[in-house]
Amino acid sequence: EDAGVGVLRIRSSTGFNIQTASGEDYILGQQDGAVTLYYNNAAKLATVTGGINVTGDTDTDTLTVSGNATVGGDLTVTGTSTFNGHIVIGDADTDDVSFGAELTSHIIPNVDDTYDLGSNSKQWRNIFINGTTDTDLLTVSSNATVGGTLGVTGNTTVGGTLGVTGATTVAAITASGTATLNGNVVFG
Repeated sequence: EDAGVGVLRIRSSTGFNIQTASGEDYILGQQDGAVTLYYNNAAKLATVTGGINVTGDTDTDTLTVSGNATVGGDLTVTGTSTFNGHIVIGDADTDDVSFGAELTSHIIPNVDDTYDLGSNSKQWRNIFINGTTDTDLLTVSSNATVGGTLGVTGNTTVGGTLGVTGATTVAAITASGTATLNGNVVFG
């Protein structure tokens, strides 16, 4: 116990070690090297050339990182996370992103008519849309079924057989080849 004024200095030419009466380490300091703090004789925090090395869990109320942060294992975040600026997820097309949640916002591209959703070799299987779909060009590579009314404004080109079941009103038909009409045909 030091009851005097001034600074208590412990000096050594090689290092120092503060231990319990039974020889367990509290603090180990090495000249020109690490200072290590121990818990129950196990190293928990050590100074290193680039900063500190923590062994075990770190419990902090607030963590502010002013430089870069690298996580070498799994990262679990509980609560709301906000990422500002440019965000990159993954560094190769072999990386995966899995969503275990539902989206509660819009997905809007940064610029118009630039980015794709899927590709020829990696296509989405099904798309479920409720509402209006606005597209500049629609190409159907297989079959299409319309369960309601199909309204077409402008010219329509059919490159195969057009099958129509039920009553159909057509303002004009232009055929450059054979046109076969079966059943009742009424001309105005």
